[in-house]
Amino acid sequence: MRTANEIQLDIEALPEREYIKLVSWFSERDWKLWSDEIKADSESGKLDFLIEEAMSEKSDGNLRSFSATILSDYAWANPTYKTQV
Repeated sequence: MRTANEIQLDIEALPEREYIKLVSWFSERDWKLWSDEIKADSESGKLDFLIEEAMSEKSDGNLRSFSATILSDYAWANPTYKTQV
């Protein structure tokens, strides 16, 4: 089996078009693995604590509306954007 360093050298030698294909494939593969893990964790109940935490925060009145959060984050990142949040 080849070493990671050998593979890295081969990747660095790729033409740009082939490098872009490889990066795209790797990214899609990584996202699928992550998505599968999240799905399995969700189905097994490992993420139930997140729902419980969110419900507790909601009942305590600690949550902002999603649209207000998005708009304020966008305005912070884009000073020319005008919003009333």
